[in-house]
Amino acid sequence: MFASNLLEHLSREDIAAALDEFRRVLRPGGRLILIQPNYRLCARQYFDDYTHLTPLSDRSLADLLRAHDFDLLTVRGRFLPLTLKSSGGRLTFLLPLYLRLPVRPLAGQMLLVATPSRT
Repeated sequence: MFASNLLEHLSREDIAAALDEFRRVLRPGGRLILIQPNYRLCARQYFDDYTHLTPLSDRSLADLLRAHDFDLLTVRGRFLPLTLKSSGGRLTFLLPLYLRLPVRPLAGQMLLVATPSRT
């Protein structure tokens, strides 16, 4: 299951309900892949999007996933630039190269991959 830029638009209660539903519908061995703005890296710009309700960082989202019975497989606090909406958005063909860089300049989004706990 994949969700990109979703959870920050939900209330805390709705995030909890969504995570419980994700866990319910995932098949055994299934993975939840989340790409989200990382509040820790982009606090100044985070609420420039008026639809953002809940600040989430790689640390807080990892804790939240554990609290909802997920095991973390991957946590990358710096994954993608915060946005590709600018004129640089025409350069999306460079994303594979960007993802191979050892350092991620302008990163503002995180990646978390988790699987439901076996307990």
